[in-house]
Amino acid sequence: MQSPVEIISSFYHKINRKLLLCFSTAIICGFLTHFYMLVNKLPNWDDINNFGGPGVSSLYGRWFLDVLHPLSGTWSNPWLNGSVAIILLAFVCCILYMVLELKTSASAIILPAIMMTFPSVASTMCFMFTVDLYACGLIFACLGVYVLRKYKYGCVLSFILFLLCLGTYQCYICFSIALLVFGLIMDLLNGKDVKSVFLSGIKSAATLLVTIIVYLPMSRAINPNMTQEAQNGIGNMASNMTPAVLIKQALRTFKRMFEYFISKPYSYVSDTVHMTNILICILIAGLFLWLFIRKGMHRNLQTAFLYVLCLFLLPVSLAFFYVMSPEANYSTLMYYQYALVYLFLLVLLEKFAAECSANT
Repeated sequence: MQSPVEIISSFYHKINRKLLLCFSTAIICGFLTHFYMLVNKLPNWDDINNFGGPGVSSLYGRWFLDVLHPLSGTWSNPWLNGSVAIILLAFVCCILYMVLELKTSASAIILPAIMMTFPSVASTMCFMFTVDLYACGLIFACLGVYVLRKYKYGCVLSFILFLLCLGTYQCYICFSIALLVFGLIMDLLNGKDVKSVFLSGIKSAATLLVTIIVYLPMSRAINPNMTQEAQNGIGNMASNMTPAVLIKQALRTFKRMFEYFISKPYSYVSDTVHMTNILICILIAGLFLWLFIRKGMHRNLQTAFLYVLCLFLLPVSLAFFYVMSPEANYSTLMYYQYALVYLFLLVLLEKFAAECSANT
């Protein structure tokens, strides 16, 4: 019979070293970045009004917050809630590392550093009464993508995870959509045939669509007042989904993404970061084009069309909250999926390195 030390040692040696590095880096970066918020109480008006509760929850369609609320206690405790949130986000980083199929130790360090220092995390830390709960929503969003892409019949579990994500914090579903669209692009670059990639896209879209179709009436059944009183037009999401509004808001996503990274950066974005964002966008566009030509995808009309379509949908998916709720007063919390832009660059750089190595 193994001793407890031997059991722990055996378990440790079975852990993927890259994931362990990713998790450890996330914990270190998380606590170093947000330590001030963990040891101080800097409440905003939301935090004051919800010192012992999860906020409005079901009124805004976030009914699962009531279930998750006891996770780390019922009070807005910065040290406890903030620490739990950092640990949960560290798991998110590991899930993203697997979803994006990253392979290098450098990516295992850079990915969590980006995710833990992105401005949206600092913004979410201002809502200490629910920061740990929102981190759970992000786990649901990313884990749903992992299950959907890895397993043949993962759509059933993914549906549940996406539903819980919407019931926790609706904007995090943008993580799921963006990761799924990017996954289709990488499938094409990895040589999968057009038919299988197309069917994978249909499967993903159907899963998300069914989730939304179930979520809306379910949320109204849980709280009938949601339609009339919900903030930011969330209660009217279904009526907003008309073809005219969809097209208008889809085009709006390009404008907003362009403004965020290139033309109109937020006040907290320094000149150095602004210039870095511009260079990163140019580099990503260049790598997409180089890989497209390198793989000879321009020679096949169907492959080229699907590739270009997915590239068009990528910024739409990243800023999909503009489509979900056109009337919203948008906050920094809603922009967290923009961090995926930097992670996509990591994937493309690894792909670029692999292609160059194969050529030598």
